[in-house]
Amino acid sequence: MKAIFPGYYRPTEEALTELWQKATIAVDANVLLNLYRYPTSARNDLLATLRQLSDRLFVPYQAALEYQRNRLRIIVSQHKRFGEVRTILKELQQRLEGQLDKLQLKKRHALINPDKLLMDVKMLFDSFQHDLEALEQGHPDVFDEDEIRNTLDELLQGRVGPRPDQSELDAIYSQGKSRYKERIPPGYMDEAKSNDEESVYVADGLRIERQYGDLLVWRQLLENTAKRQIKQLIFVTDDEKDDWWWSIESAGRKTVGPRPELLDEMRREGGVVTFYMYNSERFVQYAKQYLGAEVKQESIDQIREARLAAESQLGDEPVSADSNLTKAFAGLQPRKVAWDEPELAKALAGVQGISAAWNESELAKAMAAIQGTKVAWNESELAKALAGIQGMRAAWNESELAKAIAAIQGTKVAGDIRDAVGKALPDVKPDDGAAED
Repeated sequence: MKAIFPGYYRPTEEALTELWQKATIAVDANVLLNLYRYPTSARNDLLATLRQLSDRLFVPYQAALEYQRNRLRIIVSQHKRFGEVRTILKELQQRLEGQLDKLQLKKRHALINPDKLLMDVKMLFDSFQHDLEALEQGHPDVFDEDEIRNTLDELLQGRVGPRPDQSELDAIYSQGKSRYKERIPPGYMDEAKSNDEESVYVADGLRIERQYGDLLVWRQLLENTAKRQIKQLIFVTDDEKDDWWWSIESAGRKTVGPRPELLDEMRREGGVVTFYMYNSERFVQYAKQYLGAEVKQESIDQIREARLAAESQLGDEPVSADSNLTKAFAGLQPRKVAWDEPELAKALAGVQGISAAWNESELAKAMAAIQGTKVAWNESELAKALAGIQGMRAAWNESELAKAIAAIQGTKVAGDIRDAVGKALPDVKPDDGAAED
């Protein structure tokens, strides 16, 4: 069967050894953009690994374009984190001082004096603030010389795919419509981008439809592979969506490997003998194993943490006022909510995961079952879905979801949701904190 269905089999150890020794290494835009999110040591280790393989690197034109378009946005988002950390520190210090002040310990307790604690906390926070300022000064700004990009320019000189013609792009868009309808990977999970405010943009004289970005990368990769008669290929991408990866639910999401359809298509149309995919974490880990790349375990851990954080954060992706999530919740409101600053949308999108296929998600299905605003919330499918998302050990009254719901002003539904979900979670009590296992 293996000869008939090779896409369902992982390469043998012998094949992987040959793959790492000979393969062209294709790199996606998100791998390049995530370099701005890594601590310096992890970034240097990944760049050193790419430099070790510099004569085998390739970046599809669309991936290089997306890197250039999104580079400044990532830099700005990283700068925002410094301000957000300062705000958290300030709020923590004020909250601690306020709570201790309410106890009036100096008047009501003979032994407990909070002054030393507050002084130590202030010194600790001041020291961290000083370190934070030093780190911020060292982080690239939008107007600074970008050393990361300078390094990539050097590494990728002559390694970026050719600019396509508009007719080539239009043919892929036409093909994409039927592929997405039949859910042929990759890219169909980006179909919702066709409803975004910026669903189409023009760059380098080309009209780019954002929903087909992943498909453009894939088709350009196929074309380059077939044209150069490449037989061994590794594709490195930090895109975690299920239209790239074959995953199953087994005590959580488990990634088996690349989608079998992609492996088969690369063999059929690209003429490749061995094709495999890795995220950045696995890429440096296996480069260390197969090529002896000097990569610290700390760097591997940091790359994984940054990748997961980038996947779960919405700060780098605008929340569309026309998103399916927004529309679904707007339908629950007895009067209009200003979704220009959709805290609830952001919180739920963060819970749902930005890589989730919305139309297939359990939350979407639950919302679809809700009719009108007179639902008995303690029995509703939405309450049950939220219970599953929130987790039975969560302290509901302290959760980001609860805070976001509480922030909605002027709607009875907000209160209904908050109260009813609390009732729907027998082990999560609004006043008692986290439930016990």
